[in-house]
Amino acid sequence: ALPVYLPVFTLPVLLFYPLSLVKAPVKTLSRTLSGVLRSTVFLALYCATGVSTITLLRQFGVTYTNLGRFAHISPAIAGFMSGLATLIEKKSRRIELALYVLGKAIEGRTLQLSRAGMLPNFEGADILVFMGSLSVIMHAYVRHANMLRPSYHSVLCRFFDADNRHVFIKSNDPAEKGEHNTGTDKS
Repeated sequence: ALPVYLPVFTLPVLLFYPLSLVKAPVKTLSRTLSGVLRSTVFLALYCATGVSTITLLRQFGVTYTNLGRFAHISPAIAGFMSGLATLIEKKSRRIELALYVLGKAIEGRTLQLSRAGMLPNFEGADILVFMGSLSVIMHAYVRHANMLRPSYHSVLCRFFDADNRHVFIKSNDPAEKGEHNTGTDKS
């Protein structure tokens, strides 16, 4: 789990907040390392709990040969038990984890339906899902910026911000549009 989370926590600091390493190196490093440690323990516990739960249920006879189609309860129980590991993470990261898992669940279900022949399999479906997700994020950035996490908002500002990003949004105030009332407006 360490190779997964080390770049997740260190790259943003190095790329977007390098001055914090110079101004307050101990605070920045301790906050980064505590995040890495917390998330590493979460992922390790999440995986170990899932595998251990399935193994334990099999030892108690929860198998397809014993229960038939009701044996599909094993992954649900294992998922619930693994999900308890999210309590280790900070509350602010739990929603991110839920959204990540939701995306993986949609991907898994789509793959399952595709293999069963109930859904057509086509190249580039993941790109369409990414485009839809990014459009929701960009809509929130432009129209509801206060709903984004400050760290996400600052990253989006670095890449996409310009003084006129809200120009296309209609406003009733002529001063906001940069227009002058010429007296010809019939509204």
